Parts: sequence; C-alpha cells; structure tokens
Amino acid sequence: TMATESYFLFTVWAILGFLFFRNILKRDKARRFGKSIVVWIALLSLVLFTALVWMSQTNMTSTGNALHTLQDYYLGDSASPQQLSDADVFMEHELSALRQSNARILIVVVALFAVALGTMLNNYNLIRKRAEETEAELGMVRSMANKDALTGVKNKRAYSDVESHLNKRIAAGDITEIAVVVCDVNGLKYVNDTFGHKAGDEYIISAAQLICQVFLFSSVFRIGGDEFVILLTGPDHIARHSLLNTLRQRSEENIQNDKVVIASGMSDFEENQDKNVHSVFERADALMYQNKQALKKLGARTR
Repeated sequence: TMATESYFLFTVWAILGFLFFRNILKRDKARRFGKSIVVWIALLSLVLFTALVWMSQTNMTSTGNALHTLQDYYLGDSASPQQLSDADVFMEHELSALRQSNARILIVVVALFAVALGTMLNNYNLIRKRAEETEAELGMVRSMANKDALTGVKNKRAYSDVESHLNKRIAAGDITEIAVVVCDVNGLKYVNDTFGHKAGDEYIISAAQLICQVFLFSSVFRIGGDEFVILLTGPDHIARHSLLNTLRQRSEENIQNDKVVIASGMSDFEENQDKNVHSVFERADALMYQNKQALKKLGARTR
C-alpha cells in the first residue's frame, strides 16, 4: 500500500538498524546486549521483504512505462508507416531497456541485502569474540579459585569437585583403574617454630615441587597445611609402584641432607569393594601413617 520510494527507504532504515546495534555493541562495556541476535534476524527479514516489494513495484512501474511507450508507438496519432516498418528495432530497444532496468534493480536489491547480511555477521562476530573473552575470563577465575596460592597446585576445593565427579563415574561403573596417593610433609612445625613461617612456606613449596617432579602426569592437590593428595591416572597409574618408591627414596635421602621429607601412602581402587573415592583415600592415609613411622625410625622429624 506504500509508494515504491517508501519501501526503498524502509529497507535503508532497517539497514541503519544494524549499524545502530553495532554502535551500541561497541559502546556496551557492560555487555548487556548479548542476546540481540533475534532483533538482527527480524531486521534482516524486514530488509529482504521490503527490498523484494520495492523490486516488484519498480519492475511493475518499468513494465507499465514500456507498455505505454509501445501503445503510443503503435496506436498514436503520429505513428507513420516508416515507424511501423522499424517496429522490430523499436521493440528490441524497449526490451533491452527493460532488461537493463530489471538488472539494475536486482543489483540494488542484492547489494542492500548483502550490506545487511554482512553487517549482521559482523555484529555476530563481535558478540562471539566477546563471549570467548568472557569464557576465557571465567576460566581464569575458575582456575584461580581452584589453585593453591602458595604452591601453584590444585586446592581442596578442586579436589572436592574432582572427587564428586569420580564418585558419579564409580556409581555408573565407568572407572576401573585409579589410585590415590596421600602425602604428609614431615617436620613442618619444627621449621615454622625454628626458622619462621616464611621458611615453613618455602618448605611446603619444596614438598609440592618434589611431588610434581615424581608424578608428572597426575593431578596434585593440597588439601591441608601439609597434606597433599595425588590422583594417579594414565602413565603414572601404570608406573605407580615405581613412582611411589622414587618419592620414598628421595624422602629418605633428604633426611640426611636436611631437606624436605614426605611421608606417603598409596591405595588402588577396588571395583568390587570401593563405592567412592573416600574409601580409597582412607586406606592410602593409613599407609601414609605407617610410612611416617618408618621415616621417624630413620631420623625424620614427625612434626
């Protein structure tokens, strides 16, 4: 019901809507317009609809003008025999002009739709980049929340999350091979009382470094002041007995060198016996205390 020019202006107005949204997105530091893609799709549909209506009406206008010209040519009072004899040339000229007009209209419609689609995709790309940045920031926050600030290994919260996940897998029957190593740092109280808490922190860091050097392919968690837990998977699980012996040998050597000493115990997951990770942890913890007593007999400080 609108004039042809109004549909064209309506199309341009919708394209300006895309540009307006892009300006909003660039200024939106708080990222409050992350779900505006529905509006973009509506605007794109509006561009396509109004552009097609404009093309249809323009084609009708061009065709109507051509018909009037033909009517005047053949039926006009001034039509001469010479003009009628050149009818084929005239007809070809009018058809060519009509084809060129339709081609120009089609190019304009395609150009308008391409501009709208390109702007929409550009806006979507901006939103996608912001979503990736947000996800990266959230991942960094999660990583910091699950990391022990002193040693750099994972903390008790991270261990609780992993334990909960493993318990679900155990209940579903998805886990058959896993081992838990419990470690306790010997002599931390002595170091704190004798050399100060800064030296005690360095002592804990040395313990974490030693554990990470031995268990290269497993997650290490600090769950207390001087307590560590290692969940053995992959290559570390295969070589678990050898790795535990390595850790214990290093600790025995450190007794003589007055370096960090770590008591350790390890237990395997028993599929027909263990219903959760905690039962494996308890067995490993009991074995750790046995190793602590053995280290004490070798001269290690127990506190």
